[in-house]
Amino acid sequence: MPRFRLGNRLVFRAPFPTLHHDPRDPPVLTRRPAVPSLDPDKIAQLRKVDRPYDRHLTPCFHPPAGELPDLRRPPRGAFEFPLMPRPIPSPAPRPGADLPSYAPQWNSVALFFNLDMPAADRPDDYAATTVATARTFLDEGPGALSPGISESLTQYWGALSNGAFAFGLNTPRDGAGKPLIPDIAPPGGDVQAWEELIRRCVKANAQAIWQAAGGLMKNGKRWIPSLVLVQNYWTHASARFGGYDIDVSGTTYTVGDVTHIRFGLDTYAPPEAPGKVGRTWWGTLNHEYAHNFLEFWDLYGPSGCTGYWDLLGDNSPPGRMSEVSSLFKERMGWLSFKQVIEGPNVSRRTLSLRPYTTDHEAIKVVPDPEFTPHEYFLLEYRKSTGAEVWRPDGGLPEEGLLITHVNDRIGVPSTWLLRDAPFFNTEFADAGGPNVVDWHGHKELTGKLFPQGAQNSFTPATAPSSNLYGPRNSGLSITGIRIEAEQLRFELEINAHHSIGWTVSSEDRALAGRFTPASATSGEEIFIRNGNAAALLSHGEGQWNVEKRQDGWIGGWNLGTDNRQTVGDLDGDGRDEILIRSPEWIGVLKWTRSRFESVTVQHDWVDGWNLGADNRELLADLDGDGAAEVYIRSPEWAGVMKLEGGRLRLKKIHHDWIDDWNLGRDDREYVGRFSTEERDEIVIRSDNWIGLLRWDARAQKLVRAGIQHDWVDGWNLGPGDWHAIADVDGDGMDEIVIRSDGWIGVLKWQGGRFRVLWMTKEHVNHHEDRADRRMPLDPEDRMYAGRFRTDRDGVLIRKDQNGAGHYGKTGLYVLAWQDGEMKVVHAIHSHFNGRWNLGAGDRFVLGDFHRTGRDIALGDRDTVIDGLTDVFIHNGWGTGMVGVNHGRLYPEGNPNKTVSQIGLTWAQRGHLVNL
Repeated sequence: MPRFRLGNRLVFRAPFPTLHHDPRDPPVLTRRPAVPSLDPDKIAQLRKVDRPYDRHLTPCFHPPAGELPDLRRPPRGAFEFPLMPRPIPSPAPRPGADLPSYAPQWNSVALFFNLDMPAADRPDDYAATTVATARTFLDEGPGALSPGISESLTQYWGALSNGAFAFGLNTPRDGAGKPLIPDIAPPGGDVQAWEELIRRCVKANAQAIWQAAGGLMKNGKRWIPSLVLVQNYWTHASARFGGYDIDVSGTTYTVGDVTHIRFGLDTYAPPEAPGKVGRTWWGTLNHEYAHNFLEFWDLYGPSGCTGYWDLLGDNSPPGRMSEVSSLFKERMGWLSFKQVIEGPNVSRRTLSLRPYTTDHEAIKVVPDPEFTPHEYFLLEYRKSTGAEVWRPDGGLPEEGLLITHVNDRIGVPSTWLLRDAPFFNTEFADAGGPNVVDWHGHKELTGKLFPQGAQNSFTPATAPSSNLYGPRNSGLSITGIRIEAEQLRFELEINAHHSIGWTVSSEDRALAGRFTPASATSGEEIFIRNGNAAALLSHGEGQWNVEKRQDGWIGGWNLGTDNRQTVGDLDGDGRDEILIRSPEWIGVLKWTRSRFESVTVQHDWVDGWNLGADNRELLADLDGDGAAEVYIRSPEWAGVMKLEGGRLRLKKIHHDWIDDWNLGRDDREYVGRFSTEERDEIVIRSDNWIGLLRWDARAQKLVRAGIQHDWVDGWNLGPGDWHAIADVDGDGMDEIVIRSDGWIGVLKWQGGRFRVLWMTKEHVNHHEDRADRRMPLDPEDRMYAGRFRTDRDGVLIRKDQNGAGHYGKTGLYVLAWQDGEMKVVHAIHSHFNGRWNLGAGDRFVLGDFHRTGRDIALGDRDTVIDGLTDVFIHNGWGTGMVGVNHGRLYPEGNPNKTVSQIGLTWAQRGHLVNL
């Protein structure tokens, strides 16, 4: 847990919630062969999600109760305990001075153990730990390194924290000082149940562990700040903070943060510095400690990649130890920003920074504090300031300005969909392109810092650019970056104009479509409107911005409160148009160059159809020519219109009957391709009937293809049914997902009629058959169709409130066809990622709003699956979006790996900003 210096006490911060992560789902791997190597990129100990080619694995950080920290508010619930009687040096080093030597304030405790289980059940690579090997691990006696692990930890963390936080490493010992190595039986034979193994180790030697930690007390209990389980077989290193009490023989011990790593004695030294010798696991342990003590998520992966440039982003080895970003040091109280510069307009000025590791100077630049205060840049002068094996940034071959772009709109996302707008993005001097996440590690340290050759500027016109995500011009210019007299100097100015393009209200209505030419690859857009204005919203680099706003009129159409809209490709050009209606008017709007224009505006009559307030419309490509027709209804009439020659023309009008279907006021229709892939058809429902209508091209009219009454196999048709149209089985033909209060089913067109493909009552099973994760069926549910798998559609079930007896079930559930039934394959519970509370006033717009194409700058290893449906949410408070990322990960390299994610990708209060 985070701690900071406060007088003569060390304050521990309690954890606090934001993002969801289920700690119950770590990978369980019981056998894995060792990979002997002195290269920390390949050694088995480092086979964890730090590896770019294993980024699909479970993160190595487990927050308490599925929670994640939020940088925008400080930790809550501070509590204190007395320090060990070994205060750190005081005062702190003066600016420009070398780092002092620190003394430990307490000890993290390494727990060695041997498996008490039959040899045949142990992992293949298991080895017994002896007193001698434990001592070597701790750098005691023969084979010890100098400095060893305990001294290196003390100096490294003392340097990172500017003397506020320093600790060593110890182990429980007997009266003669020998390490205690108990035999521990793993629970249920699970050798990867590391947290329970820690508990059993504590129960075996509680007092010795407490004494090894420093004999600390907190609230009258024996306090053990940090434990690390050392497993002498393969394990996926991970960490958890939060703490718990454990009673041993009537004495209560409070355990703080816990982590685990693999045992290892291999050493490593950088090729350029063979004298900097440490053990290959040191970097991994410090990375896990960073989770413990900084209380934050991994900074690798498309949601935020730093590699070497922050301890949370890498497991850099001895001699190339990472620094910690000022983002976290400021939050921890280990530094204060030298300046916080806020736009949108700042006059040109010369600024300077001293070396970050020794002087702890950093500058924060917020280009748009009014509209996007969560997006900013951090400036640090990074350089090697010493040759010690533990020295932060001691392995840097170059020096210069590190620019880090932070996007803390929703913290570290729970999906990879924000790969273009990550939480933490280092802007490298040698990296062109707009915010491309580039994978690298401690071996790629050249060319990253400014200046590099002629690259001594960071502006809206350079590559990388100083644009805000969107991309939106930040107006930030950092020029003349240079190193003079042991300082880094540069000129900075901000010159920008930011404005609101749309203010949300509860009266807004929105529709998705591909309106502009760019939408073919950039994703669907949103047409949003209120009573007298409309706007096109575009989604770029993870941000929703206003592309164009139009007030009052769109071409010849006067916007009004009685309008309604439908989207479809009416002219067959591959882009969508908007069919717009008022009681006596009908029109078509199309995006032309930089705005919507009216293609046609028609009043009162469309040929033989009299426009009226009781009309309703659907768009469907009934003749299969690629241009949608308008299916129009009034209570006893049905018609088909088509856009021809810039006007809507009536192709056919039906009165009272379509064959033997009697048109009535209780009819409702749905568009899909149920019996053919060549053209759209219309499912028509009334209270106790279901039918299928299709267009007869020869007769130029609608005909009834099927009609059924009262029952479809075991499904009793009724007025309370509701429907979603989706190709759930992936055969290219649509099915009907049908609901009633306590039932759900799938109807499929087979043999000239609809048949029940599957139905169930009360609940929908979880895809892993977990009873605690199945979804109850409630009358208040709402249902939407979408593409949530690459090869088939699914449905989204929305629960704004808990149903009767169903506590804790509010949220969104994605159902997909699996093993002959619909199953819950994703779920996200309200509050979404701690930032969006689902409510009855939320309006959903489903569409594929993410760009297609390459995701990262490393070969063909895509991490975001293209073509899946997102959920845009708007209400009177603001806008949000939930996305699904599911599919095979870059199958050329990992054919059996899949990614399966759902999470909040956008949240904005009150307004949307103009690009």
